[in-house]
Amino acid sequence: MTSSDFADGGNITINSTGSVLQLTDSQITTSVLGGLGSGGKITLGTRVHPLGSIVLLDSQVLANARGGPAGNIGVFADVFLQNGSLLSAFSAESTPGTINIEARFTDVSGSLAQLPADVLQAQNLLRAACAARTGEGKTSSLVVAGREGMPPEPGGLLSSPNGAIDLDEHSPSGAQQDSDFITASAGLWFGSNCGR
Repeated sequence: MTSSDFADGGNITINSTGSVLQLTDSQITTSVLGGLGSGGKITLGTRVHPLGSIVLLDSQVLANARGGPAGNIGVFADVFLQNGSLLSAFSAESTPGTINIEARFTDVSGSLAQLPADVLQAQNLLRAACAARTGEGKTSSLVVAGREGMPPEPGGLLSSPNGAIDLDEHSPSGAQQDSDFITASAGLWFGSNCGR
């Protein structure tokens, strides 16, 4: 905010390409309260480098003057939205200033779409996909969960976080139990998605 009782108001420029400027219950002012001083100039963004979006909520951008000419306000943004806000370049005894707003979007209400009332059921979609895979003989899948990173070499495998498992220690009679243990240790799930 700049203000003056009698001299010219100062200029305010805010530039930052692609950024968001949001004012809530705030003011940007370069007003002159008396005398013949002219209001300052307020520039938000530029034509070459507009701000990404400017949102004014119950705020004021003022370049007013009393006896001299009012200042000018320039707004350059991709999106300019305001609600309950005031942009003013008024002079009580001289010429008013200009307010120039250059924005691609000043009202986004036309861009909002009503969501459909009926929600898609994922179970029905999965059943159809499973039926197609079953008809092609593709019924099994392998899901690896909880592992990130890169293998040591292209096409290689990631090592288990639980260390190596010695398969020679397990007896043939407990093969199914050993298989379950190995699968749980590696964090894997196997079987058919269609059977879930």
